[in-house]
Amino acid sequence: MKKTKRFFSLLMAVLLLFAATQTAFALIVEEGTCGRSVTWTLDSTGTLTIKGSGMMAINGSSGKDYSTHAAKIKSVKVTQDVMSVRAQAFQRMTALKSAVLDDCVQLLNQEAFSGCTSLSTVVLSEGLTSIGNKVFEGCKALQEITLPSTTQSLGTGLFLNCNALKTITVRSKTVAFPKKLFAPTSAVICGYVGSTAETYAKTYGLQFVALEDPAPSQPTSVPATQPQTPVTNGNACPLCGEVHEGLTGGLLGFLHQAIFVILKLFGL
Repeated sequence: MKKTKRFFSLLMAVLLLFAATQTAFALIVEEGTCGRSVTWTLDSTGTLTIKGSGMMAINGSSGKDYSTHAAKIKSVKVTQDVMSVRAQAFQRMTALKSAVLDDCVQLLNQEAFSGCTSLSTVVLSEGLTSIGNKVFEGCKALQEITLPSTTQSLGTGLFLNCNALKTITVRSKTVAFPKKLFAPTSAVICGYVGSTAETYAKTYGLQFVALEDPAPSQPTSVPATQPQTPVTNGNACPLCGEVHEGLTGGLLGFLHQAIFVILKLFGL
């Protein structure tokens, strides 16, 4: 009787863990196209992923537009080889909290995120060269942002009505600033000494904080006589001994880990 109870307890625990893993991985709930070679997917966690190659358009051949699901979109990721984010791409998506643009993106066109009142986290990767007019206008929750070293030009009114914005870090030394004030006067400009960021801050009476110049990278080498330590695979599954990769593999690995722990607890 005890063995039977232990077996059913073990079985129930495994089933519960399996059910939990079903919800741990996001499922695609909507998808469509937004360019000749650009697609979009919206998953169950509210993440909108734009991927493909080339430039975004309002909508593609699918006829579906992700903007009709704006109330569900909490985060945006632009990835793969998408070079340009179209004008007003995510405008007035008030549920949007975070956005990540991979280093494939070169152009961020005007008003792309304007009116996104909940947007608090923005990651602009290296590769971005141009940011258009009023891209972040009215992003009232945005407190800090870093402009990558590859940025060459900034549009007017870029951070207009971003009254919570405290810090703008400018990694480019030569980026062209607009001729008008583009951010709240309370914002601190962080940049390199002698850069256009420093000149801009002084021109408009903004506080400037100097960044340290990045140290030159030092080449590293391993002496030929230095013995090499064998590398062991620490990702091997304790149940089957294999390495689980990818989404399906990750799910299987999670289940194997859970079963291994349960077996240990029951002394099986």
